Order: sequence, then structure tokens, then C-alpha cells
Amino acid sequence: MRQGDEEQIRALYDTLMDGWNQGDAGLFASVFTEDADLVGFDGHRLQGVGEIAAFHAMLFEKWLKGTTLVGCVRSIRFITGEVAVVHAVGNTKLKPGRPPTKERISIQTLVAVIQDGRWKFAAFQNTRLRPMSESGTNALLWM
Repeated sequence: MRQGDEEQIRALYDTLMDGWNQGDAGLFASVFTEDADLVGFDGHRLQGVGEIAAFHAMLFEKWLKGTTLVGCVRSIRFITGEVAVVHAVGNTKLKPGRPPTKERISIQTLVAVIQDGRWKFAAFQNTRLRPMSESGTNALLWM
């Protein structure tokens, strides 16, 4: 691990957020490696930076136009000097001026790698947070 690596990875995540918040699919996708994998909250898998950009361009033009993404990196664990696992939480605000709803909270797992001397995300998994409760309410929703 080099000095400043953690800050660079956090800045990369911030760029991802900025891309979403500006509705800029190119900026959003710019943080990924050419062969990156992205799995959305619904299980949809996107392969490669081109597919990630195209899919998000469609989202930003239609269903998620004007939405904002809020979130933060919770932890970074370096597997090697050139690979790190990042955990973050995120939430999409559908309407300006309103707080995000707890139903849209997601936990995100990202794999960061050094490519051409810069950190990039090689994988991104976004999962809606639906912890099981003692009452079993969420278990019924899953079934």
C-alpha cells in the first residue's frame, strides 16, 4: 500500500457519486476498469465500462432523472498493495429536498485495483439492506 491510496479510493467513490448526481453516465462509468462488473440492487449484471455507461445513461434520462445519490465509504481493506475491498452505504433520493427513505438504503461492495498507476473499480455489488428481524417480517417479504 502506498501513501495516499485510501484517499485516492475515497475520491474515486466520490467521483462515482458526482457522476450520478450530475446525471453524467460517462463520469459515473469513468471510475471503472474496461472489463468491470457491476451488479445492481435487482441482480442485473453489467459487464464492461461501455455497458455500465450505456445503462446508466438510460437510467439518468428516464426513471432516475434528477435523482441524487447519497452515501459514504465505511471501510477499505487492502488485500494486497494493488487490490482493496471497499464497503460503502448508499441511498437514492428520488425527489429534491426530501430525505432518502430507509427502503432504498443499500450496502455496496467494491473491488478497487491499480490499473496504469491509478485506482479503478473492477467490481461493484449493490444490495438493498433488508436485515432479517425477530418478527420475521422481512423473511416473509423475501419468500
